[in-house]
Amino acid sequence: MTNKEQILKAIEDEFHIIDHLYSKIPEGKLDFKPAEETRTINDLLRYITWCSVGTLKTFMDGDDDSPNYEFYQEYSEKAKKMQTPDFPEEMKQQLDDIKKLFEKFTDKDLLDKMVMMPNQEKIPLGEALINTCVKHLTAYRMQLFIYLKILGVKLNTVNCWLGVDPEAA
Repeated sequence: MTNKEQILKAIEDEFHIIDHLYSKIPEGKLDFKPAEETRTINDLLRYITWCSVGTLKTFMDGDDDSPNYEFYQEYSEKAKKMQTPDFPEEMKQQLDDIKKLFEKFTDKDLLDKMVMMPNQEKIPLGEALINTCVKHLTAYRMQLFIYLKILGVKLNTVNCWLGVDPEAA
């Protein structure tokens, strides 16, 4: 397995876990948020539908000397219109788009292609993918998991890290 394949596998694993956690959201709880300044579950789901592909698109299709915020704006506006039942399909589309963008670079590019981070620092593509796409999905998956735990949904480590119910592990 190449480094590129390993990073894509990590992203796919996060998508699987997020899909599993989505299936655990109690009916009528999409507007839940644990504090005033936090996202609701619905807001979080909308953000998850584009946070990785938006960043990857800036690295692959954007101007080398810009954080390319127009891609973020485009995805953000589209996500605002998403209806929650469409979340699984939106996630499938995002993963398909990520796979297409992965076709645009090689393992060598992971080390050699310099990309601009949102903070305008330039770093190698491989490092950027870990620090954005993979970490974003992991962080927001964890946020969803914590929201569900606060709501009293019976979940444990297996749900959070493998994306299965404990009895299936």
